Amino acid sequence: MSSVEKLPRRIVVTEVLESRYGPGLRPTSWDDRRAGVDRVRTRKGEELSLFSQGGQSSPAPGWELLLTKQADSGVEWTLYGIGSL
Repeated sequence: MSSVEKLPRRIVVTEVLESRYGPGLRPTSWDDRRAGVDRVRTRKGEELSLFSQGGQSSPAPGWELLLTKQADSGVEWTLYGIGSL
């Protein structure tokens, strides 16, 4: 069983590898934001595809996330805390 299958669990984001929005392209209006996949590296060195809802900001380094369930295109998550690396 992979560690992603052991849900729910917490991770800490150390690096954003790929955002659902291109560099500088995140809409400023929440109404224009969309769901999609953000790829991150965790403190433990895992590379994960996170399915982010349209109402969620893209994860950032230092964020602690609670991974909640596996979705078709990635792991669903909720913000657990914001720290510094």
